[in-house]
Amino acid sequence: MQFLHDIPIKRKLTIIIMSVSSAALLLACAVILMYERHAFRETMARDLAIMADTLDDNVASGLSFNDPESIEHTLSTLQANPIIMAACVYDVGGERVAEYQRPDLDKPFDFAGLEATGQTFHKDYLDTFKTIILANEVIGSVYIAADLEFISQRLKRSATFVLAVLLASLLLAFFLSTRLQKFISVPVHHLAEIAGRVAKEKDYSVRAVKQSDDELGSLIDAFNEMLSQIQMQDSELHTAQSNLETRVQERTQELAKSLSLLNATLDSTADGIIAIQFTGEVVCHNRHFAEMWSIPPELLEKPDKNKLLEFIAAKTVNPEVFIFKGKELELPLEKEVFDRIYLKSGQTFERYAKPQLVNGKEVGVVINFRDITSREQAVTSLAEANTRLLSTSRQAGMAEVATSILHNVGNVLNSVSVSAEVVSTKVRQFRIGSLKNLAGLLQENAANLGTFLSTDPRGKEVPAYMMKLVGQLAEPQQGILEELESLRKNIEHIKEIVAMQQNYARGCGVMEEISVSELIDDAIRINAAGFTRHELSLVCDIQDDQPILTDRHKVLQILVNLLGNAKYAVAQTQEEKILTVRVTRDENKAVQISIIDNGVGIASENLTRIFQHGFTTKKDGHGFGLHSGALAARELGGNLTAYSAGIGRGATFTLELPCPKQPPFPTTQP
Repeated sequence: MQFLHDIPIKRKLTIIIMSVSSAALLLACAVILMYERHAFRETMARDLAIMADTLDDNVASGLSFNDPESIEHTLSTLQANPIIMAACVYDVGGERVAEYQRPDLDKPFDFAGLEATGQTFHKDYLDTFKTIILANEVIGSVYIAADLEFISQRLKRSATFVLAVLLASLLLAFFLSTRLQKFISVPVHHLAEIAGRVAKEKDYSVRAVKQSDDELGSLIDAFNEMLSQIQMQDSELHTAQSNLETRVQERTQELAKSLSLLNATLDSTADGIIAIQFTGEVVCHNRHFAEMWSIPPELLEKPDKNKLLEFIAAKTVNPEVFIFKGKELELPLEKEVFDRIYLKSGQTFERYAKPQLVNGKEVGVVINFRDITSREQAVTSLAEANTRLLSTSRQAGMAEVATSILHNVGNVLNSVSVSAEVVSTKVRQFRIGSLKNLAGLLQENAANLGTFLSTDPRGKEVPAYMMKLVGQLAEPQQGILEELESLRKNIEHIKEIVAMQQNYARGCGVMEEISVSELIDDAIRINAAGFTRHELSLVCDIQDDQPILTDRHKVLQILVNLLGNAKYAVAQTQEEKILTVRVTRDENKAVQISIIDNGVGIASENLTRIFQHGFTTKKDGHGFGLHSGALAARELGGNLTAYSAGIGRGATFTLELPCPKQPPFPTTQP
């Protein structure tokens, strides 16, 4: 059936229709002929059975009287029936009594070997045996042989007729198929022509003509709809292609610009950059890479990774390590690699390697070399400067404490000076001249002192004058004693301050266990004169006074500075001047010492700057105090923070100190 695939549908439909019609007609004709043959044979068998019954009745008397001649006469009547080939009569013993053979037989009929089996169809004839019964007694049998040629002739005539009908039917079927197949072949052929035209000319505007509303009509509708979709998509495709070409041109220009910009960027950067694939191919490098490694031009014309690696390694302090690290970069990195390279020339390079990815897969590595020699030198210089600055800040902090102490001592010395002046004034007010005059008068009359006192008018007044003079001398004595006591106390206060300063100076850098309240008292004592002069109300709220392990001098430095700043802040306000010192302990057991004032406050933008070196809001400030305090707090393992709600709303400085069981660093400094 393969040949049907390649022939036109018109012929294909005709062949299919004719094949189906022929098969159906052939089957019908075969059934008819088979039925005719079966009917003819049944008719012949029935006629022979009737004929045998007739002979049975006619030959029964002759057989019973043993009259062969009458039997033969009876059998000769069969000559009138041309289909009878032969006949005979057997007696009860099976002996042939009489027989008949058609005269035109080609050869005598062979009656030998016949078996009484009723009716049997053979190739050329039909056997019929009939038992002869007379008075309920079998007296013999009749045999008749009918020629089947008659049936064959009738079947041939029927077959000829059927064949004629078959041919006529096929001709009619062919005629009808050639007419009716147009309803299918013409639309299909039209659809094929349109499809071929579309395929050849790429003209999607043509449409197939719908000729019916059946499946072919639906197919044509679908085909036309498909053409509409294709036409629309083709139009969009042309538009997209046009846009794509424009975009490709734009992207090509952008890519050229990007490549130019990339090359310019690579050449403008101070870093040396090289890209190497895992296959060993050097993809690209910039100008600074060649310059910083002093690579000769012949090595860069056709760069070889191994030769470049050996050339660069020879310039490093440890070539073997450089080559080993370079071999590691040939493997998939999976992450960025960073190290430093030291050159024999004294230079220091940073090497930064990053995987080169294509579609998420590592294909190579990009290596960035940066000369950090100047930066290393700058870092070293910066570290030295930072050390000096730290030392200066510490000295500034110590100087500020010393300044506060000296200021306090100066205030006390002023009190001492005032007390001394008061005593001096009171002593100068004593009537020493009158006493001298009295002494001179008594000395003049020493020889007759008794007579002088009793008889001389001046002598008589001497006792009264002396009592008056004693009263005048005794009156300022109490004031002088009080001033002398104040003078003694001030001198003792100076001695205490000097002793405290000496104590803190000896303890600088030493970690010791000390009470927080003791530290606060010392800091307040140093600033006491200033608090009194500015009429400042001091409130101490010590909620936790457990001893802490810390550096007494550094904590005092911080507290003195914070109290001094708070004193300066409240001195500029017209409201009641209140300064609160509060000590608490948080959930981490860290001690928090807060200095709270209701002074001028801090602007929000300055809260993050007040701990910077050199930053100050005082006209005569130097910006060392809070900076050195923050550094000292950090060295103690704590921190110093500030809070203010704004200008005119006061400020809170909190020193947080840890409570370690052991010193966090050596107990003494060199």
